Amino acid sequence: MRSFEVARKIVNGESVSYETDRCQTDAFEPAFEDTQLPLYKTRHSAGADFFCAKEVVIPSIWKSLFGMLKDGILHVSDKEKARKELEPTLVHTGVKASMEEDECLILCNRSTNPKKLGLVLANGIGLIDKDYYNNVDNDGEIMFAFYNFLPFDRTIHVGDTLGQGVFQKFLYPEVG
Repeated sequence: MRSFEVARKIVNGESVSYETDRCQTDAFEPAFEDTQLPLYKTRHSAGADFFCAKEVVIPSIWKSLFGMLKDGILHVSDKEKARKELEPTLVHTGVKASMEEDECLILCNRSTNPKKLGLVLANGIGLIDKDYYNNVDNDGEIMFAFYNFLPFDRTIHVGDTLGQGVFQKFLYPEVG
């Protein structure tokens, strides 16, 4: 079955449960309190809008690059440090997705992100496979990976729209 769900909070590979009315229940603690499930804006929307679940600052890529410039030449003495400074910023949604065997979830950027916010998805599109659901590291929580191409940092607030998710059927090639 295809669905969006709130991702559970994971500590040491185990989900954290609430205790209510002096008895243990199956109620779990969400990864983020302010998680909003994706929303289809119109009846015929192909993609569901995903929202930010935890405020984050996405640094300007230019600040890192200018920090590596000396006399107009790019100097990278510590490649590992440079790689870490230029990593995309992950933005939490607090959401996970289940899907059928022959489906995936494709994460797409919003058209306004590059134009108005300077944000570009680091991987072009995101591809979420069925087996990402309930993984032990983060319960399958979906995140958007952004680069900020504006000359200043960009803050993404809880509830801001990040991008869209589209469920997609796919085919496997025949063997032999």
